Amino acid sequence: MRDELKELEEHGRHVDGFAHLIIAFNFYMAYGKERGFITPEQCISNCNSAKEIFLELLNEQSDTIFDQNVEMFMDGLEQLIAAGDIVVQDNCQTLDFDRRVYGTIRVEKGQEVLKLDWDVVYRLVAKHIMDSQKHRNPFIGSKKLAKLLDEYNLICFNENGTTVPFKALHKGQTERCRVINFRTDMIPEIVSLIRGKEEERSRLINDIAKSYVQRSSYPDYWGASKNDRENDGSYGRYNSHDDYMDYDDDEDEYYDEDSEELKPNEYDDSDDDRMQEKNKKTSNPKSGILRIEINK
Repeated sequence: MRDELKELEEHGRHVDGFAHLIIAFNFYMAYGKERGFITPEQCISNCNSAKEIFLELLNEQSDTIFDQNVEMFMDGLEQLIAAGDIVVQDNCQTLDFDRRVYGTIRVEKGQEVLKLDWDVVYRLVAKHIMDSQKHRNPFIGSKKLAKLLDEYNLICFNENGTTVPFKALHKGQTERCRVINFRTDMIPEIVSLIRGKEEERSRLINDIAKSYVQRSSYPDYWGASKNDRENDGSYGRYNSHDDYMDYDDDEDEYYDEDSEELKPNEYDDSDDDRMQEKNKKTSNPKSGILRIEINK
């Protein structure tokens, strides 16, 4: 039994203790079976169930039981990162307070660490914790919390103090800040969340880039035939003058998509507030809407 439990790579004393518990329980069930208190089937079932429970307890022996304040802080930190109130980026040499980038994951001295601006992050998390409590009891101070984090081996590189100097952008200026270094191997759930948020931002940037490329290729769009535009699915945006045709009423003519001809511009929207507002919105060249202008 001891050899079987050693495969779990738990502490030796824990393995010995739980091996004795499992063996003792099995003997107890065997005695009940011999005396007729339970059936052989019940004996086997009870022994298997007890072994599963003991193995779960053995695995839990390596879990660290944190102080309540540490648990609250780590939970609050994870919630704010998930909500985007605290942004963490990979391998940044400078934080960016203007974009809420209050942390970065870097490898230093051969160890991967999560660097967080301690002043800003502590203040945000403490406020989040107090706002979520009914009575808003004061949260533990930053120095006491940092001491607890050190006791539970959650932070590193703090031999000369809780925090170390780092750089941050604030209102366009580079400033000095103080960061605390969390060991990423001690907070795998938070690190996994940060990686997921980074992937989301990367996908969003790629989508924006693709959208920009598509908008920049609009001149080629008008060189294609109407059937080609219908086939690629883009024709629907410009399908008719009635549904939507962005033209300038100062021009004498406009291009009618249905007939593919130039037609006189007889529409007067001076009294139509809705159309005036629509024209204001669509007249912005950055909106991605193509305008057709006829040069006389």
